[in-house]
Parts: sequence; structure tokens; C-alpha cells
Amino acid sequence: MRRNLKVENKNYPKRIPNIVPSGNLVRPPSAPELINPSSFEDDQHIVVRRPEESKARSESTQDIEISLKSALDHIKLNPEESREVPNYLEIESIEQSNDGGERPGIDLVAVIDNSGSMRTDKIELVKATLEFMVTQLGDSDRLCLVEFNNQALRLCPLTVMNETGKTEVNRIIRNVQAGGGTNIQDGLEIGMRVLADRRIENNITSLLLMSDGQDNECSTILQRSHGVLENYCPKIRSGFTIHTFGYGAGHDAQLLDKIAEMGNGGFYYVENNESIGFAFANCLGELMSVVADEINVILNLQPCGHPVQFSKIYSDNGDCSFKVQALVSGAKKQSVFVLKYSASQVTEDQRVEPVKATVTYKLASTGEVKTKECQLSVVLSSSDQPEVINQDVMVHFYRAKTADVLKQASELADQNQFQEAKSSVLACSEEIKHSLVSENEVVKALLEDLAEGARGLESRSSWESGGKACVKSAHRGHMNQRSAKKSVYQNVLQKKANASYEVFMSKR
Repeated sequence: MRRNLKVENKNYPKRIPNIVPSGNLVRPPSAPELINPSSFEDDQHIVVRRPEESKARSESTQDIEISLKSALDHIKLNPEESREVPNYLEIESIEQSNDGGERPGIDLVAVIDNSGSMRTDKIELVKATLEFMVTQLGDSDRLCLVEFNNQALRLCPLTVMNETGKTEVNRIIRNVQAGGGTNIQDGLEIGMRVLADRRIENNITSLLLMSDGQDNECSTILQRSHGVLENYCPKIRSGFTIHTFGYGAGHDAQLLDKIAEMGNGGFYYVENNESIGFAFANCLGELMSVVADEINVILNLQPCGHPVQFSKIYSDNGDCSFKVQALVSGAKKQSVFVLKYSASQVTEDQRVEPVKATVTYKLASTGEVKTKECQLSVVLSSSDQPEVINQDVMVHFYRAKTADVLKQASELADQNQFQEAKSSVLACSEEIKHSLVSENEVVKALLEDLAEGARGLESRSSWESGGKACVKSAHRGHMNQRSAKKSVYQNVLQKKANASYEVFMSKR
């Protein structure tokens, strides 16, 4: 979903036709615009560092490290049966605080559902959260606000978050009111068009889509949203993410999960008022601490004198070529795969390198695109010495397996096969409970989400009243190592953002 395409001429319509009838449009009395302009090429000017502008800085900037690790360094083989062994590719950055330092600028488009169902305290919480977001942004960042009910309206252009810009955006936020229906497609489309029409692109770009309800035409919204993304992604020249936030049990979890997947971002289930701050702080902290993005991985089997094949690759597409979420400061991303070693007789220890990984990525600080490679090295053993298990590999194997089981359970539940879905979740939970890593902090979080998922899979009623959002959000969170509820995936800046949100809200 992350693109880096050169688009010299944007010969596409500037006006967006409304597929859903508009109905009565509700607008705040002091909205800055009555209609969307024909072009969004009015983003405020900002200076963006490019790789060719500072070669010395590029050479000294924080980089990443990659490595391949196996659950077993010494693997015993026998002629009677094959063996399957978990492995992972680890991509790592060093912790940075960014205190007093310079971080990459962010272009942020917040697409807000202000339909009638948000009339409760939800709209006030969203407004408070947006005001908090403004406090966290700086002179190198820009923010655009889009609201949608029956139609979508851009409330301001991409505005530089200096004191003048913050004052104006806060004024706009305070005037947002709720009313009308829910046209998610129009909101998504206007937000994407803002990104496509930019004259200048910051190094980090993200769209945040927030909704608490179902689209006016819910039977076709998934297809129409897919069409919006397919249309606009090639027109956005920089890499970007889409993060989605579903409020309460009534939102369209399947839609928001799919949009997040296509946007290479997170789907955050905001179950109650208390969880909104954690979700937004987690997302904002991630965007403010990105070290590398547009990460693409290729895993290749190498000739090693022994028959080996991929048994399972835990990626969004299940293929050996896949994308990895943005890497934040101080974080590690582990992409898990299982190798199947064919049955054979090993007469003496042999060190082999069965897999090569190639990782291409963009440094967020400069925009420089780089490539690194590494090899998996293991010993095929002929001795009877005990096998030593790499517990960290096993932790992430169970993390990836949990995400995969939750995804399959979700698909079964969508087909009303609740008993089968619940059984698969419980079976996975039992396997993990009896593993040697059951006391690990991440594994405990997996068990909590599996238990909550099983409760949500009891019946159609439990599935529709929060189970669906819980399972889909947990699947995406554990797959991509980000979560709306679990602190196990947070880095220092995300924890600081969460603490700052609590202080901000306590003073309101």
C-alpha cells in the first residue's frame, strides 16, 4: 500500500461525484468553507529535507539493522520424518527520545465522523483528542481536518502547526457539531484527495479515519472504499499510512479493518471513552518516532545441499515478498516464517544458509532509500546433544500464529460458523498456555486477547455487539505489533504521548 511513484501530471477530475445522495447537510455555523474547492493545491508551504540536500546528515542519521534467527541453532534430522522449525526476520532500530532533537515532519489528515450518532459525548471526546493532537505537533508538521456526515467537507487546508496555525485549527475543532447521516466514502475520498493534491510532501504522511457507525449504503461501502483507494494511491507521490478508529460496538469493523490493511496502518477499536486516549496517543507517538518506512521484504530460499522449503509465512499476503509496518525508534519488527526440512540422514554437523532476506526501506529523516541483506545460518546436527530453543523466536511465532488464528476465526464468524471459530481460538490458547514461553509479557497479552475473542465468538449477538471489532482489531494489532490496548508494543515516545494525554485531559 505504500507507494513512491513519480506523478508528473495529475490529469484526474478535481471534483468528486457523490455516489450516495446528499440529503440534508449539517454544518457548523462558523465553518470556514461552504463547499469543497475544486482543487486542494493550497497546502501551506513547508521546507522538507531531501536526501540529496544533506549527504553528510544522511550518512550520520539513525539506521536500522536486520538479522535472521531460527528457533533452533542446531537442528536434528532423521531419515524417517521431516521437521518444521519457526524462524524470523528481525528489523531493529535504536531507541531515540527526540528530546531537543529534530524529527521528520508529519502531514496528517484527520477525517472525522460527525454524524448524528456522534451527538453524545463521543464528539466532544474526539474534539478534545484533536486538540491534544494539536499540542503535540510542531512547526515541521501540517494538519488538515475533514468532517463527514451525509457529505464530506474539508475544514482547512494542510496547515502548518505553528502558533498561528494551531490557533486557527483549534477554533475550527471547537465549532464541529454532530448531525446527519454517515457517508464514509466521501470522507475517505476527500482525505485522499488532500494527500494527492499536495504541492509539497512531508517525509511522514498519514490519514486518520474515525467513525462510530455504518455507512448510509452499508451493502456497497466496502467495494466503494476499495475503489477510492485504488484510484488515489497511485496519485500520492509519497509513502503514507491510513489508521482507522472505530468507536463503540456499532461501527463497521470489517470496513475499518480492511481500510487499515490497504493503508498499511492500524485498526484501533475504541471500546469505551477511557480507551480513546491510549489509541490516539499510541498512533500519534508512532508517527512522531518513525525511523524507517516503506519497508519491503523478499525472502529467498538458497541452495544449501539439503531440501528445504517454506511451510508457512506469516505476512499479510502469505507470500515470500511482503511489506512491513513502519519501524519506530527503539522498536523491533519480527516477520515470522516456518521452514520445513526434509527427512534425511546427517552423518556430520553441517552449517547451512537456507534463506536470504533482502530488505528495502526509506529513512524517515532524509527520505533516502536503502537496501540491506542477511542470511539465515543454522547447523544440521548429527549428534545427540540437546537442542537449545530460542525463546524470543518462539514468542513471536506464537504472536504471529495468534494473529493468524484470530483472522481465520473472524472469517468463520462472518460466515456464521461461530462454534468452529471459537474452537480454533481456544485450541490456540491451550497450545500457548502449555508452551515454555507462557510467562512472557507479550504471550500473556496474546492469551488475554484470545480469551476475549472467544467470548466475542459465542453467538451472532456477541459477535455484532463488540466481538467483531475486538477480534479484528486484535488480529491486526498483534500481526503488526501495534495495539489500541496493549502497552507491550509501545516505545518510549508512545508512552510519553499517553502520559501527556492524561495530563491534558485532567486539566480540561
